[in-house]
Amino acid sequence: MKNKLIIFSLLIVTVGVASFGFGYKKNRIKVGVLAIKIDSFKVKKNVQKADLFYAVGGAYLRSVSKEKLQKAQVLSDFIDGYPTNWISAYISVEISSKRNSFEANLFSDNNILSNTQKKLFANIDLDTEIVVKVKYNIKNAITHALEESEMNVSLTVIPEVEAEYIGGYEKIITYLKNNSIDKIAMISNVQVQSSVIKFTIGKNGKADNVKLMKTTGNTEIDALLVDLLVNMPKWKPAKNAKGKSVPQQFEFKIGGMGGC
Repeated sequence: MKNKLIIFSLLIVTVGVASFGFGYKKNRIKVGVLAIKIDSFKVKKNVQKADLFYAVGGAYLRSVSKEKLQKAQVLSDFIDGYPTNWISAYISVEISSKRNSFEANLFSDNNILSNTQKKLFANIDLDTEIVVKVKYNIKNAITHALEESEMNVSLTVIPEVEAEYIGGYEKIITYLKNNSIDKIAMISNVQVQSSVIKFTIGKNGKADNVKLMKTTGNTEIDALLVDLLVNMPKWKPAKNAKGKSVPQQFEFKIGGMGGC
């Protein structure tokens, strides 16, 4: 009888421990799954926001001021880092300019600007693209023989004082992010494609001529970004050499970190 009681007691303890372990394990799994779901949701949302890249800058890769062009006598006067010491002899120099439908191509034999080239620079408009193509001979460092080479430089004419968002670059990026990043996340879960929007800061500091050059892939987001630029606060307008306000073109880029 005593042995039966002992065995019965052990069975009760065993069942109780097993029941406790099963119940604890079951609750732990539920809590763990819930935590994973919440964390996954947060990470996904944060990654989407973190992956968005914002940038605003002049609509050019390399620039030159109008005043600098008008004072230039030789190529090195307006092309920063011009490799004068590399060139043994000039073959030809072509300076071309393009703005809207107007295009000019002017040639010379060396790095000294001709009268027609100087006249072009004297009357050149802002935002005009200038391309300088130089064909020249360079001495081979090993054989010392002259070899023909070519250099191409592209420049965009900008004002002496560029337009500036009041508060600086960080302020304009903060404005753009604060007024778009959450809305973009609500509109689409898909990563935003790299987009480019051009705009002009006018003489009054307001943005105009806002043009979508490359879509985000979502028309609703495109409209949101265009409206954001149209309605953004005023900038300090660009100024020419005489201190007079002039318009200047800019680009706003947004997209994945590796896509702009």
